[in-house]
Amino acid sequence: MDGLFRKVVQHYAATYLSFVNDALLKPTAREVAEAMLYGCVQAYTSSGHPPGCLIVNNSMPCASDGIEARQDFAKARKTRLNKLRRRLQDAKASGDLPPDADPDELASYLLSLRWGMAVEAQSGASRRDLYRIADRALRAWPT
Repeated sequence: MDGLFRKVVQHYAATYLSFVNDALLKPTAREVAEAMLYGCVQAYTSSGHPPGCLIVNNSMPCASDGIEARQDFAKARKTRLNKLRRRLQDAKASGDLPPDADPDELASYLLSLRWGMAVEAQSGASRRDLYRIADRALRAWPT
């Protein structure tokens, strides 16, 4: 990934998407999921920013150009998935998640929702539309 673009992405992740790291610190797995999904709604539809997510919008180009950047984005996604998986594994171990909950499945579910919501926002979905997606997703959360 080009040096300047890499710095832009790092700054974007550290500032605009800082709610994701904050979400991991929530006391319950349910609160982690809520903070992550509702934070995405706010971030992806905030005024003064293009809709969606800079990282998602740049990680799926149709052309074969930028393969290094896509590989860097894929590595970062794997890192985020592993962080979330560990947090949910801790929640299960502490009894915060039911015994039949699968932390790997839940982590993939949340991140897929995040990325899907970014694509929806970039495609014109409103804040209300994204809240409905987040609400629906949270109704499926294990109790």
